[in-house]
Amino acid sequence: MKPLTLDRLLKPASVAVVGASSRPDSYGAMVLNMLLAHGYEGPLYPINPKRDELFGLRCYPDLSSVPGPVDLIYVALPGESVLEILPEAGRLGVGGAAIPGNGFADGGADGVLLQKRLTDVANEFGIAICGPNNMGFINYHDRVLAWPTYIPPYEQAGSVALISHSGSVGIAMTQDGRDLKLAYCISAGNEANVGVADYLDFCVNDDNVNVILMFL
Repeated sequence: MKPLTLDRLLKPASVAVVGASSRPDSYGAMVLNMLLAHGYEGPLYPINPKRDELFGLRCYPDLSSVPGPVDLIYVALPGESVLEILPEAGRLGVGGAAIPGNGFADGGADGVLLQKRLTDVANEFGIAICGPNNMGFINYHDRVLAWPTYIPPYEQAGSVALISHSGSVGIAMTQDGRDLKLAYCISAGNEANVGVADYLDFCVNDDNVNVILMFL
């Protein structure tokens, strides 16, 4: 087992959206659009073997075709497909994966086994997982929007970190008109190999964070 670090998960220097799509209601399209709309500055790689281009970006058939290193993958694919992607990501040195798909430990005995397989692969390669069965996360300071709903425009990030077991609470807080000045919004999900205590430790040690909210 390789040691896990949350830096490459939550502060990625590059992002690949696996399952990127042009369908407006899809997670792959929404995440890609939000990263572009909010000005993520690192390399951004849409992954879809059926497309050559998406939203003005060159599209790649798989992770192995990407021309540079990838810190974070957002996997907008069903549960079983994630197991096909993760070993490739591990061999390529990916450091973090946001996995919103359900049907893992939330989906009965078969799902528990599927999540164990997922976690074993991730631990083997040192991939920190946000999720599965969650909304993902937002790092407002670095404009990393690994989150599949609309996020209103903002000029400056704040100093409040939200760590939540509820995706609905995360949606409500990120779209609150009172402008809560968030630094992070993190949806913990099933906590495959990264849990709320890890996120709390990370945020406590982040100089951009002065207040931490937790919904558990």
